[in-house]
Amino acid sequence: MKRFAYYSPRDFATASKALRAGAVAKGAGTDLLDLLKERVYEPDDVVNLLQAGGPPREGEVSALTSLADVAANRWISDNFPAVRIAASTAATPQVRNVGTVGGNLCQHTRCWFFRNLDFACFKRGTGPCSAMEEGAHNRYHAIFPHTRCASAHPAAPSAAPHPRSAPSRSLRTARPKAH
Repeated sequence: MKRFAYYSPRDFATASKALRAGAVAKGAGTDLLDLLKERVYEPDDVVNLLQAGGPPREGEVSALTSLADVAANRWISDNFPAVRIAASTAATPQVRNVGTVGGNLCQHTRCWFFRNLDFACFKRGTGPCSAMEEGAHNRYHAIFPHTRCASAHPAAPSAAPHPRSAPSRSLRTARPKAH
């Protein structure tokens, strides 16, 4: 793993300044740590966002909210059951307890060709998708036709209906929006 500077700002304004070129944001870091160890990412700086945000308000889900908190939230369960189901079935209980909504949505593909630098990868910009080559091991890749990259997005909550397509309520408040 490449050496990097580690910052843990207390607010988002300071975090924003620290996230300059060559820096990556970190929530729980579950996916990021793998990418750092595999040298897929080699940042100069890692900016820990966990100390930057305050506690969310009732019905609010921030990028730093754990998947377990989303799954256990009664208000979300009552108003957005698909989001609760997605959060409660993502990964393992251990990962759900520390993994954040933001990290889950921003995690990179689990494609072994992306994560192994010995293979060409469209997403890494090193060539065509190795998963699409004749005889490639791609059983767990996308099931839909594709032409450039066969990897599927691994985030569970992203598959739940988007709040804009749900009845006129946002995750922030249960009151109907005025049209």
